[in-house]
Amino acid sequence: MKVGVSTIEFYVRNVRTRLPFKYGKAVLTSTPILHVRMEVHDGEGHSSVGYSADCLPPKWFDKDPEKDFKRNVEDLLLAANCGMKSYLEVGKEPTFFFDLWLKGYSKTIERSGTHLLNGLTGSFGSSLMERALLDGFSKLQGTHLFDSLKKRALRIQPERVHSRLNNWNFSDSLPETPLGQIAVRQTVGLADPIRDSDIPKEEALNDGLSQSIEAWARDFGIRYFKIKVTNDLSV
Repeated sequence: MKVGVSTIEFYVRNVRTRLPFKYGKAVLTSTPILHVRMEVHDGEGHSSVGYSADCLPPKWFDKDPEKDFKRNVEDLLLAANCGMKSYLEVGKEPTFFFDLWLKGYSKTIERSGTHLLNGLTGSFGSSLMERALLDGFSKLQGTHLFDSLKKRALRIQPERVHSRLNNWNFSDSLPETPLGQIAVRQTVGLADPIRDSDIPKEEALNDGLSQSIEAWARDFGIRYFKIKVTNDLSV
């Protein structure tokens, strides 16, 4: 099945985090969340709508100390706008999913580069479009993502991304059926309390949810953690 892109719309909601999340020099207490709505079609009268969303975290993709948080967020919105223009441009006529994605990604990186955005920031703009396109394409087919991957409906050609991936059959790397369960991983920020006793009384949330890492492990059985560390070896 071929797919084309009809429209792309953005919606932004500003939210506050439940806990301050410290990573590197940034402490995230509030962030805009960008929602993407993409209408796709097959050129034969059928259409569907795909969605994606992500927060716009400052200092996540661009560590330039000369840029403040406001500039970081503006750059992420600019990257998303570059992605929108690029995917609308290459998706005017229905084509195979992978061809559309590869052209859209390449044009997004090229377009964001003219605004002096780094590669990670530009890739973020493309990834928002990619996720919405995947969602819309799967709905258009009437199937879920796993089947689209397993049955090669996306026509992924890894060697066109990197020559070392030549002869790699993407679908062979997948199990015969989707996983029945997954594990939850907790990200531990630099300011997160490790034990209940580390929480100052005036900072206790008392909202019915765990606050310390100790409590997450005890109350919800979390066993996997991604721990943010500082580059200050004296700490």
